[in-house]
Amino acid sequence: MSKKRTLLKIGAAAGTFYAITGAAFTGFVLTRAHKHFSKFADWVKGNEPEPPADTSRTQEKADHIVIKNRDNKSIHGFMIKTPVESDKWAILIHGFNCEPFYMANLAEQYYEWGYNVIMPALRGHDHSEHNAVSMGWLDRLDMVDWVNYLVTIHPECQIVLHGISMGGATVMMTVGEELPKNVKCAVEDCGFTSVWDEFKYELKKTYKLNAFPTLYASSNIHSIFKGHSLKQASSIEQLKKSKTPVLFIHGEKDDYVPFSMLQQNFDACVSEKEMLVVPEAEHANSYKVNPELYWNKVEEFTNKYIK
Repeated sequence: MSKKRTLLKIGAAAGTFYAITGAAFTGFVLTRAHKHFSKFADWVKGNEPEPPADTSRTQEKADHIVIKNRDNKSIHGFMIKTPVESDKWAILIHGFNCEPFYMANLAEQYYEWGYNVIMPALRGHDHSEHNAVSMGWLDRLDMVDWVNYLVTIHPECQIVLHGISMGGATVMMTVGEELPKNVKCAVEDCGFTSVWDEFKYELKKTYKLNAFPTLYASSNIHSIFKGHSLKQASSIEQLKKSKTPVLFIHGEKDDYVPFSMLQQNFDACVSEKEMLVVPEAEHANSYKVNPELYWNKVEEFTNKYIK
C-alpha cells in the first residue's frame, strides 16, 4: 500500500470519527433525546432544580396556550391570570432538562405580588414543536415573540423576564434583542456565559475531555444545519447590547454553571444592573437555600421598574 493511500485512509478515518463524535453529541444532548441520555450522563442529570413537590395548585390555575413564532412553529406555554386585572406580567423561563411547571414556586410568588404569569416551554422540551434544544440561543427569539404576543393582547403590560440556568441564559440572550418598552426589567439566575463555555467546562470537569474534537464537530454541525455555532450562542455578546435593567443572581457554591461566570456576565452588561450572591447555594438552588434574601432582592429590584 502506498504511503499516499495510507495517509488518505487515516485522514478519512479521522474525518469520520470527527463527524460521528459531533453528530453523537448533537443528537444526544441537543435534541429531545437528552431526556434519555440524562440517565447516563452525570453532567446532564441531577444538576437542574428538582420540580416542586406539588404543582397541582399552580396547574389548576394555569391555562395551556399556544402561539405561532416567527418560524410558524407552535410554541407552547402556560398562563396564570390574576383574579383582579393587572398590567404586571412575569415570563418565567425553565432550565435544561426541565419543563414549565418546574417554575411553579416562582409562579406562586409572582402571583402573590399581583403578576400574571406565562411559563413557556423551550425548544426541545415539553410541548414545544421544535425537536432541537437551542440552549437559549433560538429560544431568545421565541421569548421576543412571547413578549410581542403579550403586547398585542395587553398593550399596557409591564413585563419582567425571569429565568433559571438555561432559562437565565435565555434571559440574557433575549435582552440583547430589540424589545418593546413594555419589558421593564429582567432577572437571570445562574445562567452561563455561552453555550460553548458551558459545554467545554462540563466536558473537562466530568469526563476530563478537551473541547476537540467533540465541541468543534458539534459546533460545525450547528453552523451547517442550524445557522449558528455554539460560540455564537453567547450571553456575553448579547449583554453588550442590552437596554433592559438586569438583576444577576448566582449561588456561591455552584459548580455546574461555575460561579465565576457571574462576574463575566455582569461585567459584559451595559444596561442598568445589580448583583446578588447567595452563600451556600448550589446550582439553581438559591431561592430554596435563602428564600428571604432571594425574594427580598427580586422584589426590591422589580419594584424599581414595574409600578
